[in-house]
Amino acid sequence: MARRTKSIVGCAHGGLFVLTAIVMLCPVLIATSWGKEQNSLQQLPAAMRDPKGGLAPLPSLPQQLYSGTPDLDSKDGDASYTAYQRGYYLRAFALALKNAEAGDAVAMTMIGHLYEIGAGVARDPKRAASWYGLASARGDREAMALLGLMKLFGSGIPREPREALALLEEASAKNQPAALYQLAVLYLEGELVKRDSTKAAGLLARSATLGNANADYALAALASAGDGIPADPARAARHMASAARAGMTDAEIEYAIMLANGRGVPADLKAAYALFRKAAYKGNPVAQNRLARLYASGLGVEVDLVEAARWHLIAKGNGLSDLWLDGAIAALTDGQRQLAFRLASNFSEKLDDPTPVPIVGIRVVPPQNAPLPAASN
Repeated sequence: MARRTKSIVGCAHGGLFVLTAIVMLCPVLIATSWGKEQNSLQQLPAAMRDPKGGLAPLPSLPQQLYSGTPDLDSKDGDASYTAYQRGYYLRAFALALKNAEAGDAVAMTMIGHLYEIGAGVARDPKRAASWYGLASARGDREAMALLGLMKLFGSGIPREPREALALLEEASAKNQPAALYQLAVLYLEGELVKRDSTKAAGLLARSATLGNANADYALAALASAGDGIPADPARAARHMASAARAGMTDAEIEYAIMLANGRGVPADLKAAYALFRKAAYKGNPVAQNRLARLYASGLGVEVDLVEAARWHLIAKGNGLSDLWLDGAIAALTDGQRQLAFRLASNFSEKLDDPTPVPIVGIRVVPPQNAPLPAASN
């Protein structure tokens, strides 16, 4: 059966699967990126500034597991893949096992994944690694990346950094997006390999072209800092916009601040408001704090001190205090305070925005003769 392979990470927002990986963006990268934003702090409206004189630091990319499956597809339809999509894990396992016995590397990767996440079978990282190894030996790039990440982070098996590096390099040579990204992170960290931000930028560019939003986010930070590539605010904005389009919360917040600052992109407080609101409803305290400040100051939205107090209370509940907002909402009546408290108490990250604000395009300043990054599906 002929098969075609799509990008694991590139398809993540299209309802397929994301590679199992721990996303670790170099702390220096985050700090450098925000250093650039703080240099332009005076461009930021007063209500958006931190009471201590700087922007509240944004969270780095979460060090979380992106659980998923190998990307399996065929022009005729893959029965085990279809079964997995529908949640019929035992059937998916049985069908994949039949194909694996015939030497099908993609089916071997599927079995490895089912063992890794414990779907249809008991979770067994050692068996997962074994099946990934069989598929890797037969040239499957997804298996190489998955096994490389397991060995790199010791996910249920002993850490073997050197073997992990070799697998990630081999998968990267086959343009596996997540492997390209993780290999770039290793070159930025400079521990397993000598630090080389120029090489890292090249790997990230390849990964971003294949649809990896994490790579776009990292490239935005490098372009902002001038690390590995020339400092270029417009390029930083393009990559951050692309990551924001893909739904990455950190990117939505950072791009909203770029829009508020007019850094690398024309200033647009209404667009910044829409992005902050979107991220706030996902439960991000920084976005909730910035949204409260916009409501309190009437930047990008009409002044609404009740809404300001509501989002301020939600952000405080998530650990982000703000003396400026404490003063801004001091004039509320007791009734308004009670209303704000009720609204904050009823907030849940599981709730959708009842009145979502449409984000009409994400504008950036493109280089000459270069189109804007395509929006993610």
